[in-house]
Amino acid sequence: MIKHCEKHGDYEATKTMIHGYEYYTPCPACLAEYEEREKKDKENAEARKLERLGIPKLFIDCTVDNYQVKRDKQKSVVELCQRYITMFPGCSDPLFLVGSYGTGKTHLAIGIMKELFSKGQINNGLYTTTMRMIRDIRGSYHAKADYTEQEAIDKYVDKDLLILDEVGVQNGTDNEKLLIYEVLNGRYENMRPTIIISNYSVNEIKEYLSERVFDRLQSKNKMLAIFNWESERKNQEVKEGGNK
Repeated sequence: MIKHCEKHGDYEATKTMIHGYEYYTPCPACLAEYEEREKKDKENAEARKLERLGIPKLFIDCTVDNYQVKRDKQKSVVELCQRYITMFPGCSDPLFLVGSYGTGKTHLAIGIMKELFSKGQINNGLYTTTMRMIRDIRGSYHAKADYTEQEAIDKYVDKDLLILDEVGVQNGTDNEKLLIYEVLNGRYENMRPTIIISNYSVNEIKEYLSERVFDRLQSKNKMLAIFNWESERKNQEVKEGGNK
């Protein structure tokens, strides 16, 4: 039967009888537009969720599954990240991703958080650089600040999962190290997992955090992945779907 849509004109409709009432299939063009709006609304809602996790746009599509494995060392690192995911819920161990820049440390860390969040194994999380976190906490020192230093620290301590990137690139002042310690120790004591990312070597991280702090954080399952291969960004731009 031909029906008429005021927006798209005539279309072929199918009649169905339900409990004695006639029903006709809707305009296919209107239906397609509706489904497209629903899809966009769902994508926008998902994007807003990811924004609340602090994920930069550059890494928004990163997952553990789309990390490009080209070396045996990369395969081992991905397997460790997958094992880390399987330890949830109930895992409070920190995961260290350390080594060369441009090797996909941030890609995998964000992939872990996105997967845990999508599975409902964490209710909230946050990706941040260490310097950004320090600036935020230090913002409480301003006379017009509407939050205290402890409130700022607690914001990072209370996340179900915290990804702390670029550890060690700071000036290394006593204040910086103290603030990092306050966050990491608070999370350790409250059994909240942290993913720590650094371009430094293990020994340099130990020196920066202090060997006592590093060993304390590593006291259980020693979740440590070392990215010791050449940067994939060294001679080319980061490509979509690549290891960022």
